[in-house]
Amino acid sequence: MGAKSYEDVVAWQMGHSVTLEVYRWTRGFPREEFYGLVQQIRRAAASVPANIVEGFARRKPHDKARLYNIAESSADELGYWIRLACELGYGEHPGALREKVKATAQLLRRLTDATLARAGS
Repeated sequence: MGAKSYEDVVAWQMGHSVTLEVYRWTRGFPREEFYGLVQQIRRAAASVPANIVEGFARRKPHDKARLYNIAESSADELGYWIRLACELGYGEHPGALREKVKATAQLLRRLTDATLARAGS
């Protein structure tokens, strides 16, 4: 039996959790980064669960898979922004957050593959 709501999708749950953590983490960044790095990090983070929600609502498997893949790409992008922020010395080192982002991207890869397999691709 499949998920009845996007909230039942484990990748969405993880992506949403990551987004909340990112917002809390970036609160401590320098003020001059608010319209730069902070916005990039937050945009990438929020894009992950948002694209899962949009994909979940699509009826065609290829449309679902495309949006799940976009969410995966956003997770990979987020991983880079977190790395950059750490190397610049902003915020506390979020090792656990980086691992959660990586795990979310891996889940999304499997979700995309499974969606395409169900479509017969």
